[in-house]
Amino acid sequence: MNVVYKHSIYPMKKSINCIQSDIGMVAAFLFLMVGTLFSEELRLNVEEKEAPKSVSDEIRASLSNRTVQLLDGEKPVFEFWFRKTLPLEKKPESSPQALKSIKVATLIGVVKVHESKRDYRDDDLYDGVHTMRFGIIPEDGNHLGASQYPYFVLLTSCKIDLKLGGFKSVKELIKASSEDTASEHPMVMSLWPVSLPLGDLPALKEPAAPDHKSVRIKLPGLVEGLGDAIDVVIDIVYEGMGDV
Repeated sequence: MNVVYKHSIYPMKKSINCIQSDIGMVAAFLFLMVGTLFSEELRLNVEEKEAPKSVSDEIRASLSNRTVQLLDGEKPVFEFWFRKTLPLEKKPESSPQALKSIKVATLIGVVKVHESKRDYRDDDLYDGVHTMRFGIIPEDGNHLGASQYPYFVLLTSCKIDLKLGGFKSVKELIKASSEDTASEHPMVMSLWPVSLPLGDLPALKEPAAPDHKSVRIKLPGLVEGLGDAIDVVIDIVYEGMGDV
């Protein structure tokens, strides 16, 4: 007995075509969405502007009244306020060695993140106003190969970080930066040392690593007992991720 299935294959063809069409539409939509994440070419702007009122008076007094803005068109992505002078433990041997002269937990500045993003660990980087304090990857064997350089800033809400002296230990800083984060890990931005020549700063740069982009800044560093300021040049990575 021959069994005849009367369902034509043509409706199936039509379904496949519809699915392909839908996929094409979705792909086009996603392409447009990705294309509009940054609607225009990113650029830097420097202007006179005080740090947000949410920053404590003690920390605000240490900051420059100039903000370095990373803009997407006219829309701020990040706004940075840096120290008027950056305290150093010793005079750097060279420009690339400058980061080694900064004491862990030293306040570098304040950043306003205008929309939540992903940090260098691919964890949440929450919008809001955060202090930026210097940190170094622990040499405990658990972070080997995590980043080309071991230097970071740990971001902590200005609602928590109120004192310029900050935290009595790195452990306290890590705990404060990790507070209320879904990953229970500090929010971090990677810092990269810079060699001469420098060019005009601040500037947007692409460090020698795939998919990394940074804001290059120059801060006046000061060693206690030495009268002359020392240029400290740093790349702050705002795009790119490591295996921290």
